[in-house]
Amino acid sequence: MPHCLEQFVNHFHAERNHQGKGNGILFPAPEDRIGEMSGDIQTRERLGALLIFYY
Repeated sequence: MPHCLEQFVNHFHAERNHQGKGNGILFPAPEDRIGEMSGDIQTRERLGALLIFYY
């Protein structure tokens, strides 16, 4: 799979809110600490910052 498609698929499945699923992330990584109320906000960029994920 080309690099750009692989990055988009990873973002779509692991870093994007899904409206049909209660606006939650489908497969959150434990290290991203999704839903915790403490800690610093960090970002992960893909495809030259076209896709940005805040956690």
